[in-house]
Amino acid sequence: MKLRTYLVKRTLHMMITILIVLVLLFILYRMMPGNAAASMMMNPRMTPDQINIVLVRYGFGRWADYSGQYTVSNYNPQTIGRYNLMVEAVDDDTGQTDSFSTYFDVNAPEDMDIVAPTVLDIGFSTAPSIGQKADFYILAYDAGAVKSVEVNIVGPNHVVVDGVPVSFTETVTMNAIANMTDETNKTYYYRGTTSTVLALGEDGSSEFIVTYLVQDSARNVGTAAMTFDGITGNETSKIWNLSVDIPFANGIYTYPNVNQAITLSSSVIGANPTFSMFMSDNARNFSVPMTGPASNLYTGTYTVPENGKLTFTVGIGDIAATFPFAVNSIGTMPAAIEDDDAVSPVLSNLVVVTMDRNGREVVSPEYPFVLRDLRLRLNATALDSNGVRVSNVTAYVFKPDGMQSSMSLIHPVYVQMRTMAEQFVIYMKTMLVFDFGTSYIYQRSSWEVIVERIPSTALLFGSALVVSYVIGIMVGVVVAWRRGTVLEMGTIIVTLFFFSMPIFWFALIMQWVFYAQLGWFPLAGMGGIDAQGDPIQGFAYVIDVLWHLTMPLITLVILGLAGTILLMRAAMLEVMGEDFTTTAKAKGLKESTVVYKHVARNAMLPVVTSMAMSIGGIISGGVLTETIFSWYGMGTLLIEGTLSKDFPVVQGAFYILALLTIFGNMAADLLYAWLDPRVQL
Repeated sequence: MKLRTYLVKRTLHMMITILIVLVLLFILYRMMPGNAAASMMMNPRMTPDQINIVLVRYGFGRWADYSGQYTVSNYNPQTIGRYNLMVEAVDDDTGQTDSFSTYFDVNAPEDMDIVAPTVLDIGFSTAPSIGQKADFYILAYDAGAVKSVEVNIVGPNHVVVDGVPVSFTETVTMNAIANMTDETNKTYYYRGTTSTVLALGEDGSSEFIVTYLVQDSARNVGTAAMTFDGITGNETSKIWNLSVDIPFANGIYTYPNVNQAITLSSSVIGANPTFSMFMSDNARNFSVPMTGPASNLYTGTYTVPENGKLTFTVGIGDIAATFPFAVNSIGTMPAAIEDDDAVSPVLSNLVVVTMDRNGREVVSPEYPFVLRDLRLRLNATALDSNGVRVSNVTAYVFKPDGMQSSMSLIHPVYVQMRTMAEQFVIYMKTMLVFDFGTSYIYQRSSWEVIVERIPSTALLFGSALVVSYVIGIMVGVVVAWRRGTVLEMGTIIVTLFFFSMPIFWFALIMQWVFYAQLGWFPLAGMGGIDAQGDPIQGFAYVIDVLWHLTMPLITLVILGLAGTILLMRAAMLEVMGEDFTTTAKAKGLKESTVVYKHVARNAMLPVVTSMAMSIGGIISGGVLTETIFSWYGMGTLLIEGTLSKDFPVVQGAFYILALLTIFGNMAADLLYAWLDPRVQL
């Protein structure tokens, strides 16, 4: 048979074999009882949506529409306040648009702390003056706990420090004073000193502005402020003790509601203070009437027009202090909206519903919605003039803070499981093009991950395979020809010793001797980087990789030699009794010619078979060796994939293992024909 004809037939046989292997893998894997096959593809930390994507990705199911004409989208509010919602639909055929709007309110939970700490007092421990450091104190109260206090100081323009004009700014971190802090009553005393000596401005001015920022454990920030004269050390203006009447008991805040009058107060020293309420949308600022002062205390009431996060602000001159708090809604759920015009598309049934953690609709939702793991679903129906669902539906959400976001509404789908025949077709298509899916660990194509590891595995095990069989064949020939000598007996004893030794044990012995005791070779790794972690270049890179390769290579060669030597010896002894060996000797041929050209060449046939079958073990047999020596190859990849249940990578690795075995058998057939003329292709 001509070589070309043989290769064509052998290729057909290989393709049939691959198909049979894939069919067997499908039967063993996909036809397991229950949903075991699908479960193996899932990471335990996957969400239901991610599981559905994987089921479709690997051909277990297909996307199918739920019944009905509605469209939906999920939305998770992040702040309290009123959200305005506009839904717009575009007719797919005519391009006409129609829209309408609604709103929904989100409240603060009663156990959520949105109230800032109250600054009870601020001032100096000692009055500062020019040329001295300033020593500040603050007394603050919070129903939870004060986390930190910071003081920012701004001096007059062009302050002269050591003869050099600079802009005077400094941030002072305040430290809690234990013997002056009453944690039982949630009152905290802080104190801090500037690191810079106070100095006059270049023009002789000496007014300094001091702002206190107090943060509680819920990250709410309350402020106080003052100005002082650096020459006299006197406070010229001061704002502190901002508060809003919000009852707190047993870890619960009684937040005010919309249209409820609330009591405000603040201590102020200075002329013409201003009082305002700042809405959380960063667009509105309302003046608040206050009366006073009575012992520097101003008081007043304010009726809040809407829910959300508000900030009570007091200002005087160049300084201001703030106090944030929450206001809740007592409104009712807006009714579902029906389109009342004749414009196509027809919009209807715009509703907002709450969902639980699993995406199921809450039967009796609490309204207004409470911001605590809140998930909402926007539901709207949009039909064109023919009563067909419109695909281009967009929701625009206007948040309480003035920001805007948009999202597309789509008709919901679910995963409909495919029949076993459909799964088989998809499975065959993906496997034949090496599409093993996405690795759970690396979040990349499994094929890309495997290809990265193949060169390092080929370097280690390809070298070990060639070296062990070349040396094994040569030693086996010599041992068989010297039958009955001490050399044969000694070789058999040594080879049997190493043949029976576990690979992991021998690898550990190699590490103990050559790394721990002699220090000749590195413990593990592949090399290629220096001590600082930078890549090594050029010939030095090759030397470094070979240095790291030595120990795992010696381990595999020594343990692989044993079987090859014994197999070659047995085959030699069998061939030495054949008639053609006797004929060659009778012709008077040299001993070396008889051994190597007649006996050894024919005795290599079973060894070639063994070598072809061992090619498949390059991956599976490398697990222990690569793991012990931390070699970046297929063996460590299989361990990582198995332990982390990265099934796409594991499946792809074993599929390649099957292909290597098939190609190894083809290579063995070619070697048979070359070694033994009696074998015909």
